Amino acid sequence: DLIVRTDSDGERISSKQQKKMEELTLHHQKFSLPTGVRMHVVSCGPSPPSAPSPSQSALGEEGAAGARRRPLRCYPLVLVHGFPDTWYGWRNQIRFLASRGFRVLCPDLRGYGDTDRPRGRAHYRMEALCGDLLGLLDRVGAERAVFVGHDWGGTLVWNLSAHHPERVAAVAGVCTPFFAPDPARNPWTALRRGEGDRRFDYQRYFHSDAAVAEFERDPERALAIMIRGTAEQDRQALDVDAELAKRLPTDRKSLLNHVRNEKVPRSLTVMPSARDLSFYASQFERSGFHGAMGWYRNVEENWRWNCKTAGKKMNRVALMVTTGRDKILTAKQARRLMLNNPLLPNLTMRHVEAAGHWVMQEQPQQFNKILLEWLEANICDETIFSRL
Repeated sequence: DLIVRTDSDGERISSKQQKKMEELTLHHQKFSLPTGVRMHVVSCGPSPPSAPSPSQSALGEEGAAGARRRPLRCYPLVLVHGFPDTWYGWRNQIRFLASRGFRVLCPDLRGYGDTDRPRGRAHYRMEALCGDLLGLLDRVGAERAVFVGHDWGGTLVWNLSAHHPERVAAVAGVCTPFFAPDPARNPWTALRRGEGDRRFDYQRYFHSDAAVAEFERDPERALAIMIRGTAEQDRQALDVDAELAKRLPTDRKSLLNHVRNEKVPRSLTVMPSARDLSFYASQFERSGFHGAMGWYRNVEENWRWNCKTAGKKMNRVALMVTTGRDKILTAKQARRLMLNNPLLPNLTMRHVEAAGHWVMQEQPQQFNKILLEWLEANICDETIFSRL
């Protein structure tokens, strides 16, 4: 059930708006993409309106130039999930945004949910994954779209905007910042040797079959550990071996064994509910984790591909949402990488302090307010596409 709660910092939902949201239908479709992948997509909301006439321009401009400055509502809005997630991670946003007039598309990405899950790590290179999103636009007849990505989805949409700017009207990352490629530094070299940032050692562990087996042994337990709120009572609900937790996943050959609970209690506050967790578990019991972890296994290949865009300015309207409790993708890191970055001249940064990595579920009202205000405040100047 898509329940949008309210708090003092979030978007107040009137009973009329709540009823309108509840009446919106989620459409589940399968698209055969040019990449050879059959993609499951949840859609909701009206078809995007046609370009406004000059007199209807959001900025009140006249003449041909005004007609090329289109509100972001004129484009499909594609919500892109990360790990370990599916379209369902956006359940608090889909109907909310559709009720505000946006045509929302929310796919299960390659390797997840009801989308194809081919074997072999080469299928999960960033170039191929971007190809899936381009193929989705082709199948729905959209020249371009607004893309919002969380976690791996954030990496995907930043890369899509860099490599295929002609298909991106605007781009937003949630928790995941834009990592500008450095041709002089192969990130796989340090990660492979265990010399990189300790926070990302789990990514090296995910290269192993043991990691897939650990998560597939009990998907509901794995997901209850991974997807949880950050309130004190949620943290206290876990019986954690503090000493074991300090050791690297590649050292202890596990990401989950620091939690002693055999039956892991779900978060006690806002997310996920028992119903949510059961749905997630059913998704991964069917899909397994081999495809999801395949995304982590192409570090060097992705770096080589992304180096083609090194130093390239991203002229799209962009949004970066950070949180105060994400211990891996920290707000400090995002500010260092993105704030005043000349490659991101049209960037807006927003922050949700009382949330962790799963901000769209933990603080949906505050997150929805941030996203909607950004979407409604910005336009896409289509004259930039003629200069690409």
